[in-house]
Amino acid sequence: NKLTLLAVPAALKTFTISEDVDDISWYAFPFGNSLEELIIQNGAAELKPYFYDRFYNLKKFVIDEKNLKHTTIDGVLYSKDQKTIECYPSGRETAIYEIPKGVIAIGDGCFNTSLNLQKIIIPEGIETIGSSAFFDCRYINKITLPSSVKTIGSAAFQHIKFKSFTCLAVEPPILQDGNVFFYHNDLPIEKMFVPKESLEKYKNDPNWNSLAEHILAIEDE
Repeated sequence: NKLTLLAVPAALKTFTISEDVDDISWYAFPFGNSLEELIIQNGAAELKPYFYDRFYNLKKFVIDEKNLKHTTIDGVLYSKDQKTIECYPSGRETAIYEIPKGVIAIGDGCFNTSLNLQKIIIPEGIETIGSSAFFDCRYINKITLPSSVKTIGSAAFQHIKFKSFTCLAVEPPILQDGNVFFYHNDLPIEKMFVPKESLEKYKNDPNWNSLAEHILAIEDE
């Protein structure tokens, strides 16, 4: 009696995941599909992280207000309690996005391949940055992480060439692995700025010391 969504035609520009759907096949949404609007009804099966990185043209989510798992703010997908930003639609044409205050986590793959995005404002209170959160956001070349950040997932900032990267956290955030930063065969960060009192902590931290020669005190920015 289980209803599984197996495949969605790639040419559709809008699609509704109905409340009758119990499960969604991993390949239900093909890479390079044309979806611009995804509607999720109350009770519909939950989309897992990394489904979203196939929606290169997606401009907005529409969520039933009775949905217990998700909600939206201006078409961007959030958890129901608005504590986690889950997916920023890759097809949004805005160049700057500010995450609302009150959010504490950026979900896995959240901004993955958002190629129109040039600047992201991350507020104090964010504690977790998920795996592949900003993967291939290639037009973001400068970013500031708030002092509240504690953990950063694998490949979170891969395929981004940063001119400067600022982390305000006094204690170096825990990196899930050594693949958080990577840009082809080139250095991913030209300059990284951290609090002056934490300079040696970052340079000697086993997860951060591969960038040691590029780590500077914020006051030298």
